[in-house]
Amino acid sequence: MLHVSLTEKGRNGNHKFLNVMLSGFALLLLMLFVLLFIGISNMNNSRISISNLINNHYAASSLAEEMRFSSRNESVIIRNIMMNVENKNLEIQRYNKAIEEYDNSKNQLIKTIQGRKDLNDRDLNNLENNILDDINDDEKMVHILWDKAIKFSDNGDTSAVSNLLTTDVRVVQWRWLDNLDRIVGLEKKHSFAEYEEFLSRHDRSKELTIITGLAAMIIGVIMSIVSTIRTSRLVDKLIKHSTTEAETKKEEIRKNYDLESVLTTVLKLSYKDIDIKEFLNLTLDMLFSLPWFAAKSVGCIFLYDEAAGVLRMAARKNFPAQLVEPCKEVQVGKCLCGLAASRKELIYKDRIDSEHEITFENIPEHGHYCVPIMMKDRVLGVINVDIDAGHKRDMFEEKLLLMFADVLASIIDRKRVDEKLEHLANYDALTGVPNRALLFDRLAQSINNSKRYNDKTAVIYIDLDKFKPINDNHGHDAGDVVLKKTTSRLKRCVRDTDTVSRLGGDEFAIVVRCGCTTDKKGFNTSDELSALCNRIVDEIAKPIEYKGKALCVSASIGISVYPEDGSDSMMLLKKADTAMYNAKTSVGGTFLFYEDSMDKNLRERDRLLEDIRYAIANNQLILYYQPQIDLTTNKVTGVEAFIRWHHPIFGMISPDRFIPLAEETGLIIDIGKWVIKTACQQNILWHEEEGLPLLNMAVNVACNQFHQHDFVDNVIHILSEVQIDPRFLEIEITEGISSQDIEITIDVLGKFNHIGLKVSIDDFGTGYSSLGYLKRLPINRIKIDKSFIMDIQHNQDALIIVKTIIDMAHNLKKPVAAVGIETQQQLELLKSLNCDEGQGFLFSKSLSAEDFIKYAKGNVLHSDYQTTETEIVA
Repeated sequence: MLHVSLTEKGRNGNHKFLNVMLSGFALLLLMLFVLLFIGISNMNNSRISISNLINNHYAASSLAEEMRFSSRNESVIIRNIMMNVENKNLEIQRYNKAIEEYDNSKNQLIKTIQGRKDLNDRDLNNLENNILDDINDDEKMVHILWDKAIKFSDNGDTSAVSNLLTTDVRVVQWRWLDNLDRIVGLEKKHSFAEYEEFLSRHDRSKELTIITGLAAMIIGVIMSIVSTIRTSRLVDKLIKHSTTEAETKKEEIRKNYDLESVLTTVLKLSYKDIDIKEFLNLTLDMLFSLPWFAAKSVGCIFLYDEAAGVLRMAARKNFPAQLVEPCKEVQVGKCLCGLAASRKELIYKDRIDSEHEITFENIPEHGHYCVPIMMKDRVLGVINVDIDAGHKRDMFEEKLLLMFADVLASIIDRKRVDEKLEHLANYDALTGVPNRALLFDRLAQSINNSKRYNDKTAVIYIDLDKFKPINDNHGHDAGDVVLKKTTSRLKRCVRDTDTVSRLGGDEFAIVVRCGCTTDKKGFNTSDELSALCNRIVDEIAKPIEYKGKALCVSASIGISVYPEDGSDSMMLLKKADTAMYNAKTSVGGTFLFYEDSMDKNLRERDRLLEDIRYAIANNQLILYYQPQIDLTTNKVTGVEAFIRWHHPIFGMISPDRFIPLAEETGLIIDIGKWVIKTACQQNILWHEEEGLPLLNMAVNVACNQFHQHDFVDNVIHILSEVQIDPRFLEIEITEGISSQDIEITIDVLGKFNHIGLKVSIDDFGTGYSSLGYLKRLPINRIKIDKSFIMDIQHNQDALIIVKTIIDMAHNLKKPVAAVGIETQQQLELLKSLNCDEGQGFLFSKSLSAEDFIKYAKGNVLHSDYQTTETEIVA
């Protein structure tokens, strides 16, 4: 203590002034401690009493009183106290702001949970209570952190205070990442497709912002509390210890602020519309912008390819040119970065050693931090930064890199999901080539380039012929194999700069620039485009092996060219489609360039298609019936139903005009059901109203109708609805249908045979593929094609074929019917060959329901009836 004289007024005045100033500062410190206690007590029920704060104030005042007489350090101490009081004010403001944002986020989270429409009231309340319980647990953790921080600070263990942010605080962070799925209504077990569907129905950005915001606010509050404690204790440390220690603490606070600022910038950057590689390059720039980070501003970031088991370099900064190629792909478990990925832990090296496998000649001595980017137990990548040789391991640097890795993990995971969604939106899921949406974008770009460079763009529209029977007969797995193989073949036919796209189903389109290259695969003239299309036709026609079977398709191709055929994407694609349709309806398996006359054919087709739909809906379709005669007794044994279309304007329209289009568009399915039901109903009406016996009613079935998975069920349902015995219905299938997939055919026919429904093979003899299977098929009758019957009088080969078929069928104990008998000579020959039944114009043409009644009752043979009418079955 200094002893002064009462007469030394000047010096006493100075001491009084200093006394007043220090007392004022002590009082201000007291007020700040009280305010801090009130804020934290309201939020966390702090157990620090006002009396402790007052005692702290007395202790501080006492120390200040002692320091008052230390004239050498007075000005330094006062300046440091003022600086830290200012820092404390900033910390309190930040702390209060964090509490306010925390409360707002908490309220917003409750609204988000209450907005869930997929939960009932009880489940909604349970979810809300569970989430609020987690919030309360986090608030209790804040309380625990407070006590821990005071204890560590009192003991002078400043590193333990810092570690709170990477231990207990991280527990809160992980719990909120785990809570994300429960809050927005997803479960871990959900598939990617369901996650995709969820995103299409929710505002993802809003949900993630709210939830991530809450978790960030909780962490922010905890960080503020810890930082505030550390700052408040720093004042006492300054009074107790030297100015040097105060500067160290000040530097540590500054580093924390720098770290928080950079991480916040990284999070904001992640929501910009940039790809993942650009984002990671910018992230490296921000990492190396920290002036205190003891790196050489050299490093890279790898992303992990799980399927290949390698790390692929996605971003680099000042990376040695000699290492770019060797480090492009790093095997997991190899070199330092691969070891960090396999061990799932940070690797530190202060110099090159044996584990540093990738080097080059005269490589400068250096060390590394290699940090795995982890999403729970899953490795997403590795951060690699160079350090100077001999650099001492720094815990704060490791903390920086670990926090960077944690932030990048969630961002990389989110961006990968975004990229997958973008890929699904623009690429075909099965074949991986651009879909219709991306095709239009690429086509528009090509048109703009052609306009700029005065060259041409061609659109090649491809449709696969005979594809539907593959799906019907062999299943969709076989169809998928054909589509994938076709895609590969198309890509081989064109250049890498051309776009191969799948439009849907079995339709593809290719966009090519014409005149933009002089290489061997360039397409500068129509002849070169023709050569390309010939190459495509030949490639697609090659058989595709599937489970030991050779699947064959062909291609119908249409071509349109900018600017001759149109100036925009839609017009070019439409005209290429028109040309393709004309190629398909002409001979198939070929290509045609678009011509204006093709539009007329397409308009007629569209008009006819609309008329068919109208005819089905308005009962314009009718059935005619042709008698089937026993050639021994000349009695009617049955009848075959034929479809006709009575158009209100054009009159009777032949089936060969509308049945092929109905088969192509799938309308034949509905038409076929109507034919079976109407024929059965007519059989019942003849029996009940006209007294005719129930007849064998034969109905011809189309290929795509027969191969419908529910065909048998539909027939059984119709029989039950009409209430007719199945043995009076006969299903006629062509030889081609029976030979497409013998196992499926046997299964369907076996089911019909089981319920008593009869099946016959129509047009037999036109193909020979089914001869070997004939004895395996559960059929009731064989009908010889009329092309053989017409020639048996004049063609010895035709006569031999007919005789062979009849003998073979009789050996199998199956009756034979001849179709298309028109002359008495044909009839006599068939009788001599022991043919069982016949039908044709010799007996009767197709009759309306009313005319058939007269014919059946009179059973008159119209031997003198001659006509050239061609009967086409439905």
